[in-house]
Amino acid sequence: MFEIKNQLNKFLVGFILLLFVFLVTGSGCIFSSSVMKEGEYNNSVYLVKIDYPGTWSGQLKYYLLNGSSESNEAISISGSNGKTFSILKSVTGLKVSATKTDNGNSPLNITIWKNGQVIASNATSEVGGSVILKIGTYEEMKNSDSSF
Repeated sequence: MFEIKNQLNKFLVGFILLLFVFLVTGSGCIFSSSVMKEGEYNNSVYLVKIDYPGTWSGQLKYYLLNGSSESNEAISISGSNGKTFSILKSVTGLKVSATKTDNGNSPLNITIWKNGQVIASNATSEVGGSVILKIGTYEEMKNSDSSF
């Protein structure tokens, strides 16, 4: 009886550690930055919504300019159906791209919201089509990323 209880305790400790590692590194809901999270949040500066009934993949890239220091980060995103990403800080630039990864001809929509208002939106119904949206001051973004 003691051996079974000991094995159960080891299993629970291992499970909790595994769950913690999954949540921190690979769940898709916790990103490597405090700037962006998946889902809608009340304290968001921007909301990025991607809607498509099939599967898609893409990239969300943001640019920060704090005084004389600048930084940027690109995060791979993917999903099926709709997903919302919250940008939790003011950014000087934002680039969102998504490409259909199936053979669907339904519209793939990307919409960027700020303060409850749509500030940018674009869509494609093309099979394998892509959508790219960019917002921000071009000169600031050009200095930090020539591909912007």
